Amino acid sequence: MSQRRFTRLTNHAHAIALHYFQYNFIQRHKTITNIDHKQDKLSRFNCLADLLFDMALKNQGYLFAFAPRAVVWFRPRSNLAVFWRQYRNYALGDGEGLLWTKRHVIRYGTYLVMTPILVLLGLLWNPWWWGLLILGMAVYLRRPYWRLGRMISGLSPRDKISACLWVPLIRVWGDLAKMLGYPMGLPRGFRLRARTQAYLQG
Repeated sequence: MSQRRFTRLTNHAHAIALHYFQYNFIQRHKTITNIDHKQDKLSRFNCLADLLFDMALKNQGYLFAFAPRAVVWFRPRSNLAVFWRQYRNYALGDGEGLLWTKRHVIRYGTYLVMTPILVLLGLLWNPWWWGLLILGMAVYLRRPYWRLGRMISGLSPRDKISACLWVPLIRVWGDLAKMLGYPMGLPRGFRLRARTQAYLQG
């Protein structure tokens, strides 16, 4: 899970490298040690510590190299309940760090404002409004389907259809989990905002 958080600022190879050195060799380098000690003050964060560590390194001028030949395996979640908890915690951590507010606001606006408006316009005015809703869904799901297309070549036709049908459900399920998790982290985020900013600036 922590590796997933690192990938927001780095690639998977860097995620593993930072994770490994943070927990095994962190005392060897004075600057990194100082960051790690300061991170102890942020131990109340449940879902954000590794990402803040990564951002603190970046803010202090550390450069990240790209390793295109690195191979990393990511363990998929076994069921929707575990998947919900995972993405809720991701968003909870964003709230704790007051991170990516614009991204979360766009998600709330899409689900709670734009979608209901388009549905009502289609019902009360003209069904053609639903075309905009379908177009938006197609754009939103384009990337997941593109990724899926690279993974299902060896599956049976039945399994391919099943995988395609799961994509919108998983996407919406994850978004709803994030919409629940983000406000859960905001109270702690506002309470510890000054401490977080001091940590990130080194």
